[in-house]
Amino acid sequence: LEDLGQALSEADALAAFLTPDFRHSEWCDQEVGYALGRKIAVVALKITDDDVPPHGFLARYQTVAVNGLPPSEVAAAAFDALLLREQEWPRLAASVLRGLLQERRLALVRLWANRLAAVGDNLTREELDTVRQAIDQNAVLRTDREAYNTISSVILTNRRRSRP
Repeated sequence: LEDLGQALSEADALAAFLTPDFRHSEWCDQEVGYALGRKIAVVALKITDDDVPPHGFLARYQTVAVNGLPPSEVAAAAFDALLLREQEWPRLAASVLRGLLQERRLALVRLWANRLAAVGDNLTREELDTVRQAIDQNAVLRTDREAYNTISSVILTNRRRSRP
């Protein structure tokens, strides 16, 4: 119980798996309530067609359907749901930028480029510098037309936005 309390107090986000038993669990309600009270991000995940809809304060969040996905894809879906919340970008920016810098598998380079494009119209100068660095350092990003065009449009959008 102490470990759970410590984990909740240190968490940056909470994934609520809306199983059929979720609504009947006092602990699930307590954990979600604690997270919402701390103003940390909560992602509601529906893993089967029988899962309950979110209730109470959790109902204001759209449920992410992850039916039958392997754990890595469930994590990716939760990450993407958080990424679409503007207030979460500062916390998630480093992961997206690191993905652009370090990933060498084409499909994942494109994924990171698309993630940046989804939220990339309001980057700081430092973040834009990191995007340019990724183009310089990541040959896959630099040579794949789709990823390169996606990233270039993010840079161009930010350049236009910063002009008077």
